[in-house]
Amino acid sequence: MAMMNKTEEKAYEWLKTQGYHNITFRQRETPDFTTQEGKFFEIKKARNNVVWFTKGQRDKLAKLSDKIVVLIFDDSPAPLETVLFKELNTGNLYWKQYKILFQEDLLGNNYMRDMPIITIHLYPADKEALKHLAENQGMQLTTFCRVTLLKLIKENK
Repeated sequence: MAMMNKTEEKAYEWLKTQGYHNITFRQRETPDFTTQEGKFFEIKKARNNVVWFTKGQRDKLAKLSDKIVVLIFDDSPAPLETVLFKELNTGNLYWKQYKILFQEDLLGNNYMRDMPIITIHLYPADKEALKHLAENQGMQLTTFCRVTLLKLIKENK
């Protein structure tokens, strides 16, 4: 089986307990899981009550929005919420207590695909400070740095 992150592993185990059979994991694909029963599942980890989707994920999920179930996890073995994607893709910033962020809402469009890959060297203390800021926004460090830099670029055009 393809490599799963911890949240995907929890989702896989949970789906088995719900009686689903022949669960297919689609590494680096959207949705994350499909089942023999014709169900589609996208797995998200809520970080500080923020659920983040890339533009590509939103585009793919929107095509089947009334069939895609989003499982929202924290560190628990079972999802905190199960919700149809169409309920999250309404243009509202919040769904229940969760902030729903879509990449293009922050950036205007998908700049990331056109950007060259660069390396930034940081002092360890600066990296920890940025990591803390990223976690407060519900993002991983690299995503936070990209979004922050892209917002600055957009503001200075």
